[in-house]
Amino acid sequence: MEKTGTLTGFLFCKIGMALAAIAFIGFALSLNSAITRFASREDLELVAETITSAIEKMDGCPAEAELYRELPQLNQTFKVIITGEKSGGVQEISVRVISGAVVDLSLTTGSTVNNGYFRLSMKDPRGILVRKMETMRVELVG
Repeated sequence: MEKTGTLTGFLFCKIGMALAAIAFIGFALSLNSAITRFASREDLELVAETITSAIEKMDGCPAEAELYRELPQLNQTFKVIITGEKSGGVQEISVRVISGAVVDLSLTTGSTVNNGYFRLSMKDPRGILVRKMETMRVELVG
């Protein structure tokens, strides 16, 4: 009877099962990482949309108004950069939120914001304050 062949077959089977288990665990970890990145991008988009919606809302308001919006609190460190350029009577504003992923949103307004040309940046801001007199003033609150 062949007893040596059964031991070798048994060991190869066990090694094969161990390799399959390691591959499955690696796949599960990489899938978890991809899902976490997707969730963080959604969070960053929510921050950018909160900022742009506050500016858009104040653009339609009469003079001497003020609006404070609290930004969503994230479980990660992020940086917000708001830039503005005045081009032929139209104010172009770009909002960039950076943390692992990068989210960019742009908008145009008829009102001048921060005298036309500006750049604001802050790490982990808590909110945005928009004031409107004759022109709009935008501030990141930390």
